Amino acid sequence: MVLFILILVTACSSNYEQLTRVDVQKVDSGKDYEETNMITDDQTIDEIKNIFKQIEWTPNVQVEMERGEDVFATFFYQLNHGEPERLYEYRFWFEDSGGATIISNNEKEGYGTLNEDAAKELRTIFFNSEEDET
Repeated sequence: MVLFILILVTACSSNYEQLTRVDVQKVDSGKDYEETNMITDDQTIDEIKNIFKQIEWTPNVQVEMERGEDVFATFFYQLNHGEPERLYEYRFWFEDSGGATIISNNEKEGYGTLNEDAAKELRTIFFNSEEDET
């Protein structure tokens, strides 16, 4: 039983290890997307991978949020050497309560939630990424 759960967790998170780049766009109060900030440094990518492994996903769920997202991000995965990168889009809502809600266009993920500590760390990465790139 423990082995099955370990295999399941490993299979679900295996794509995260191939993450190579994240393009982040903050969304202003007028629902306009700000300039794209690219995250490529290995340390920050590793931090994002570790945070994403904590998301509790509910696949195949359609949800509608009351307000527009806070951040739109495109994740670039190099799954096979010599092939084009696979792109997945994520929309993030950082909640006043401290957690986060994520909607993915990857059907294996769908709708996800993130605990308060991990959401705070991810928010810091996303909202400080512009400063890191200069």
